[in-house]
Amino acid sequence: MPQPLNDLFQHIIDNAALYRRMLGPQGSALFAVRMRKQLTAELVASFRVGHRPAGFDDVPDEVRAAYTVGALIGVISTWITKDAPVPAPTMALAFWRLCQR
Repeated sequence: MPQPLNDLFQHIIDNAALYRRMLGPQGSALFAVRMRKQLTAELVASFRVGHRPAGFDDVPDEVRAAYTVGALIGVISTWITKDAPVPAPTMALAFWRLCQR
């Protein structure tokens, strides 16, 4: 699992109150859009320097990144709004395993 993914999940759990408020049922659409844009840009940059997973080479970097980030934000939102979220490393690994499919 890439360390930045683990770091992201750790950052979110370390700031759980903020992310619960912003990504929960009464959250901020603007926050979610900004988060999506930032994560997508970072992932595209990573892909362009050779850190792109194998397969689907005909899919543009922006599309692959947007797809992954959409899933990532969905997982993060579901995870962080639980009463007792599982530890960050456990969730990061679960997401990474899903990305390998």
